[in-house]
Amino acid sequence: MRGAKVACGKIMLFADGLQENSGERRISDMARGWESKSVENQMAEAQQPLRISDSTEAAHAAEADRKRQRQALELQRERILSERTSSAHRREALSQALAAIEEKLAELGWSIHV
Repeated sequence: MRGAKVACGKIMLFADGLQENSGERRISDMARGWESKSVENQMAEAQQPLRISDSTEAAHAAEADRKRQRQALELQRERILSERTSSAHRREALSQALAAIEEKLAELGWSIHV
């Protein structure tokens, strides 16, 4: 912090040390305010890499994998539901595929949203 010059009740900041000149006094070493210390601490913390435990990282990876699987199965389900056919054999195959996909989705905690 810079020094302060005290004269006639006014304070002015200077960069040099404690001096006395013609009744005026300069104070250089002033304590930093808590705000600047807090900002400094926040900047130091922001520069440190985040430390995530292996178990937390594995849990996040597993959850992301489940989400990707569920999304892929939902897309397959939508594709099957959008298909139209006049063939009874093809409709039966689509119906079986839909049942298999919905079973896999149920294992992942998915339920039919009506």
